Amino acid sequence: MGDGAVIPGPVSTGCSPGSSEQSSEMVGKFRLWVEGKGGWQVFWEGKPGEGRVMPESKMQLIFLGVLDEHFKMAGLRLDREVETGRGPVDFTVTGDRRARVLIEMKRLSNTDFWHGLKAQTPIYMRGQEVKRAIFLAIRYSDTPAATKRWEALQEEAAAVREETGLGIEVERIDMLPKPSASKA
Repeated sequence: MGDGAVIPGPVSTGCSPGSSEQSSEMVGKFRLWVEGKGGWQVFWEGKPGEGRVMPESKMQLIFLGVLDEHFKMAGLRLDREVETGRGPVDFTVTGDRRARVLIEMKRLSNTDFWHGLKAQTPIYMRGQEVKRAIFLAIRYSDTPAATKRWEALQEEAAAVREETGLGIEVERIDMLPKPSASKA
């Protein structure tokens, strides 16, 4: 490296390292890619909107692939399928020993969707002694049942927070096909 070269280090996002706000900001980067930059197309097997949507495990790999370097540049570590003692949580974000955030991803169509929010995530949090988690809901269908879950999500999460005293935030990613801007 020549004189004056800059060695990249952690990038400040304006949030405390490892905070749930910083993790939510990173999820927002993923949401922008999916919803605003055409990323939704890679989640469909066959013609988008008509074929099948890929399994949740592959969605998690794409999430990791898209965001891993973003987290590293912010001085954070994003780990997938971390064992909690009661099963693996989808992701753990670690900043320093004091700050950890769990991320549990669920497709709206998953038969265990509400169980993931109301039981699974709180169990993981207690087992890992974590104060914050993000429940990441993935929508790829606009059936009446999916729409009802999508609309009820904030209210249900608030009830879980009230009942458990745990800091579970909700984030959403809409993978429904998006029309071209010229046709919107």
